[in-house]
Amino acid sequence: MVRFPRLSQLVPAVCSLGLAVAVAGYGGGAEPVMLVNPPSTWDFRAASTPSWASPNAQVLRVSNGLMVTPRSEPASISSGLIALDAGAYESARLRLSAGQPSEGWLWLVVQTQTGTRREPRAFHVRGGGGMEDILVPLALDKADRSIVREAVLVTSVPPQPVTITSIAFEPLGGSVWAAVRELGSPAPGESAASAPFAMHTLPPPVVGGRSVWTVLIPMVLLAGTIAMLTGDAASAFRVAIRRAAWGVVGSVWLLGVGLAFYYQVVALRVDLSRFGGLERAQAYAAIDYVPLWTDLQEAVRSIPPRASVEVVIDWDRPDVVTTWTARAAYYLYPVTVRSRSPFRLRYFGRSHPPCGQVEPESVVLREGERFCLFGAAG
Repeated sequence: MVRFPRLSQLVPAVCSLGLAVAVAGYGGGAEPVMLVNPPSTWDFRAASTPSWASPNAQVLRVSNGLMVTPRSEPASISSGLIALDAGAYESARLRLSAGQPSEGWLWLVVQTQTGTRREPRAFHVRGGGGMEDILVPLALDKADRSIVREAVLVTSVPPQPVTITSIAFEPLGGSVWAAVRELGSPAPGESAASAPFAMHTLPPPVVGGRSVWTVLIPMVLLAGTIAMLTGDAASAFRVAIRRAAWGVVGSVWLLGVGLAFYYQVVALRVDLSRFGGLERAQAYAAIDYVPLWTDLQEAVRSIPPRASVEVVIDWDRPDVVTTWTARAAYYLYPVTVRSRSPFRLRYFGRSHPPCGQVEPESVVLREGERFCLFGAAG
């Protein structure tokens, strides 16, 4: 007698199969190139996308986008006249590549009811020649009905050739929407691997130009579905199928652990090698633009290993605050970073007033050249 799967088995199996097909189909396809761009997005790989103009650099269209070569001073390129609702966008995503670490600027010409102003937004280019996905927080006023009339991108300070693949203004959205976009991208994990606070600049693992996860995820889903549908039948054939399916799941899981280890250890060493033999502290200082790792290693000596610490970055640029806060979680481990902790680290990245004046009501545990550590006495 043929035993059919129960409904409690069939529904998850159908969902798993559908998800496997979606991941393999969408993620395994060619990376999408927009042929028709909305006013807030420019994908320069498409021939139909107008090039941004530059008054002081040579701009050539190449297969990866626009190659901007400065003549003498830092190159700038302009979008020309646009009309974006400043209150509708929270960030600008730049996809570009450069050979050396540098700083860039995104200048926005904002028109309000009282006049026009220019607002600069700085960002860091980590260099190394790989493609970087840089998120620039806009933090524009959402109450004055302002309009962004022009965007000017200063590609690199000091000057160097930069290839720009795309520029996109991203609308307001919550963390759930960001997670959905990440899962549905052709290369899941790419944004995290190339974020400014990532511990390395290598791209996620790819095979034939596609993320390896677009193969591994469907394999786990399909193998798990097969193992579940075979049930607990005692026939030798079904037992063999079930064991093989669970073996595939276990193998892919071990491979995933290996990839995670590679990106936490091996890729970090490979990435640091591009600094020409510098010691780790010197390489980190080149990445962070300040000796952040050295400072946090000094501060952590006054914190118990299993304790947590609240990190407050005292800086006036949102991108720097985001980057240093995220990298602090790596540098302070095994001490964890958590809000509302008994220990609080205020990092200035420069000289600061005496810690007793910074927070007179708090107990100073350690005072460094660029930081103050507060906590309970004893």
